[in-house]
Amino acid sequence: MDNSLAVSLTVFEGPLDLLLHLIEKNKIDIYDIPIAEVTDQYMEYVRILQEEDPDTASRFLVMAATLLEIKSRMLLPGTEDEADDEEDPRQALIEQLTTYRIYKEAAQRLGAREIPGSSWLCRDQSLPDQVAKAADPVDVDAVLDELTLKRLSEIFEEVMRRKEESVDPVRSRFGKIRQEKMTLTERMGQVRDYFSNKEQVSFKDLLEDTGGGRIGAIMTFLSVLELAKEGFLYLKAGKDTRDIHVIRREKRAG
Repeated sequence: MDNSLAVSLTVFEGPLDLLLHLIEKNKIDIYDIPIAEVTDQYMEYVRILQEEDPDTASRFLVMAATLLEIKSRMLLPGTEDEADDEEDPRQALIEQLTTYRIYKEAAQRLGAREIPGSSWLCRDQSLPDQVAKAADPVDVDAVLDELTLKRLSEIFEEVMRRKEESVDPVRSRFGKIRQEKMTLTERMGQVRDYFSNKEQVSFKDLLEDTGGGRIGAIMTFLSVLELAKEGFLYLKAGKDTRDIHVIRREKRAG
C-alpha cells in the first residue's frame, strides 16, 4: 500500500468523504481497514489542510482523534481470550462509512438524472379547436332534473332495509346458494332490456323488479346512474317526494 498522499488539497465534503476517498484510492476492503496506514494518510491531509485553511481543518480533527484512538487500541497487546471477547474497535467506523457510501452513491445517481432533466422544456398546450370545444354529449345536471345523489341514496337505502326485513329468520340459517357474479356491463344490459317495453317506472320498483338481492340492487343502482349519464335514461322527481321516476328517453333521429 502506498503511504504517500499526493495532495492538491482536494475539497472533501467531510471526514467520512476523505476516509472513503482513501479507501477507494488504495483499493482497501472497507470491512477490513488497515487502520494504521489509513490514519497516517488522514493525518497527513489534516496537517496540510491546517496550514492552508485552519477553519476547514477543524471539521476533520474529531475524526482524527477517533482514528488515533482506534489505532492505539489495536496496537495494545492482549490475551487470546480478550481478543475473542472484545468487539472490533473499527466496527462503528465501518458502519458509518458503509452508510455514508450508500447515501453518496444514491445522491450521485439522482444528480445524474437531474442533468438531462434540466434541459427538457414543456411545450404549451395546443389542442385542435374541435377537441378543445368538445363537450359531454349529455348534461348530467339536466338528466337528474335537480335531483341529488343524496335523494337517490335515501330511496336505495329504504329498498335495502326492506330486503333485510323480508328475510326469513329461520331459512336464513340454512346453507346459502352461491350466486353467479355479475358485471356492471351485464346489469346495464338487463336494465336496457327492462325498458324495452316500458317508458317510465318508479326507482323503487326498478330496484325491486331487477332482482338479485342486495348485490343485484346495488348493481341496478349503479347501472341507472351510468345509463342516465349515457343519455338512455332520465330521472325526474315524482309528486310523492319520497320516490323518483326513471324515464326512458326517446331515441333521437339520426
